[in-house]
Amino acid sequence: MAVWNACQTLATRLEPIRKSHPEKNWDQIVKTAYFRRIQLSATGFHKTENIGYNFETGEGQPWPYYTYGTCCCEVELDVLTGDYHILRNDMLVDTGASLLAR
Repeated sequence: MAVWNACQTLATRLEPIRKSHPEKNWDQIVKTAYFRRIQLSATGFHKTENIGYNFETGEGQPWPYYTYGTCCCEVELDVLTGDYHILRNDMLVDTGASLLAR
């Protein structure tokens, strides 16, 4: 849900450009947004419902799961032309102990 929320934020920001220039492709829409100084990054947040844990009784659902992740992207950007090259993209997700471990 957090990723969906972030995508909805970006789609809302880009919608005026998409409507006023339906002939433009994705790259052109993003470039137009960039030069109009429209923010092209977004975050999302998801609040999981129906969670709660009583530490005194040891009952309840503290959290459905624990998952942590991070991502880092290294790019080269030509500030004169706007040309860019993605050099490296690293992603790490830690889901803890495997449920299918043998």
